[in-house]
Amino acid sequence: MSSEPPLSVRLPQQIADKQGVDPTELSPPVGDVIDIEALERTLSTAAASQQTTPTVTFGYDGLTVTVEGTDDIEVRIESAASCQVRPPTPGAAD
Repeated sequence: MSSEPPLSVRLPQQIADKQGVDPTELSPPVGDVIDIEALERTLSTAAASQQTTPTVTFGYDGLTVTVEGTDDIEVRIESAASCQVRPPTPGAAD
């Protein structure tokens, strides 16, 4: 069993660290964007199948958050600026 805090603590903390704020200052709260308990269950269920390493990616306040793993869950947070979809420029050729 891991001695790390649960994902419900680590995920908001890592997002807050990336944004340079306290987890209590995150707006909206991470739990309003993704159900962290359901995320943990999804990772556990996928890990039990042992077919692949489970990975879930979602957007949060301009960030791309990727959570993956089985026993030791890894959280990666990247700026989503390069991943944003921009509307086509008016008059641009298709």
